[in-house]
Amino acid sequence: MRERLKRKVAENLRHPRGFFGKLIGRFMNHFNKGIIQFTVESIPEIEIESIAEIGIGSGMALKLCAKRFPTAMIYGFDISKTMLSVARRENMKSITNSKLKIDQASISKMPLENESLDVLYTINTLYFWEDPDQVFKEVYRVLRNNGHFIVSFNPKEEMNSFAYPNDLFQFYTADQVGELALRNEFKLISSQVYQDRYEKYICLIVKK
Repeated sequence: MRERLKRKVAENLRHPRGFFGKLIGRFMNHFNKGIIQFTVESIPEIEIESIAEIGIGSGMALKLCAKRFPTAMIYGFDISKTMLSVARRENMKSITNSKLKIDQASISKMPLENESLDVLYTINTLYFWEDPDQVFKEVYRVLRNNGHFIVSFNPKEEMNSFAYPNDLFQFYTADQVGELALRNEFKLISSQVYQDRYEKYICLIVKK
C-alpha cells in the first residue's frame, strides 16, 4: 500500500492529473515557494522583452515574473492540463491584459519561433526530461543570442534519499547538468546553491 501511494505521488509530481494532481500542486506550492522566488530573482538584470517558463505548476512563478517584468511578454508551458487550468485561473489578469500566454507543451518541443526569447527558466522539471540533449538543443533554438537558460533543481545527492521510482525520475549532480550545457554550446554563468528548511537546490544559469 505504501509503495503504491509513493508511486502515485511520483506519477503526479511528474504529470499532475485530476483532483490528486491539484493536491500535489498545492504541496509543490508550499515546499517550492523559496526556490520559485529565488529563481525569479536570479533572472539577470538585462533588457528583457520575452520570458518563458516550462513546467509552470500552479503559476506562482509566472505571477512573480509578471510583477518583476511588467513590460515583458511572458509564456508559460506545461504538459499537465490540470496545472494549466489552475495557472490560468491564478494569472487571469495578465492573460486578459495580453501579457501572458499559457499553453500545453513540453520543453523538448515548444511552440515558439527561433530566437524569440531572452530568458527561459524551469524549476524541478529536470528529473523528467527523456532526452536532456534534445532539451538543450530546443532551448538553444528558441533563445536569442546571449539569451539565458535557468535550471533550478534538487541535486542527486539530495534526491537519492527520497527513493523515487527510477523509471519516473532521473537525478543529476550540478556538474552533470553543467556538462550537458557545455556540450550543447552554452556558456556557464553561475551555479548557485539555495537552501531552505526543507531542501537544498541548485540554480544553474547558462547563456547562449
